[in-house]
Amino acid sequence: LIIGKYIANYILVIGIAAIHYFLMALLCFYFYAEPIPPSLFLSFGYLALYILALASVTTFLSSFMPSAGSVLIIIIALILFGFSIIDSFVTLTQIEPLYSLTYLDNIISNIIYPEFFTRERYYEYTQDNITHRIWLFPSAEGALIGLSLYAIVFFLLGYLLFKRRQL
Repeated sequence: LIIGKYIANYILVIGIAAIHYFLMALLCFYFYAEPIPPSLFLSFGYLALYILALASVTTFLSSFMPSAGSVLIIIIALILFGFSIIDSFVTLTQIEPLYSLTYLDNIISNIIYPEFFTRERYYEYTQDNITHRIWLFPSAEGALIGLSLYAIVFFLLGYLLFKRRQL
């Protein structure tokens, strides 16, 4: 039951995203009269993986939360506030925030640029003799590993909790 809901939700959201990307490619071709860049397909692949990770977190939360409304509120709060608050504390350590879904989703829009693999992924500035490093987007490998881990771990945890609740 949970796998069917998970797959149906994923197909629906991927379908909506595919329509968006198709229209984006069509308008890009129409206005600029240039071939569609292959990086657009990479961007769609990372979008699909991001949706899979987000669906896994949602499935995990819905396996023990009483209603869909509470899951929706927690997911929105986590994306809008939760990861940002955690990121503000971790910024001082200069560690790349590969744990943050809001950081990992930056690859979707940044991988489209032709110079993606040569661009600086962070910038540094010094304030009061403290060097701050602000990470802009993850590497392709880091995003692939981070999003895959989110998808696998949270889906397995959600599946196990759902099975335990049914017993």
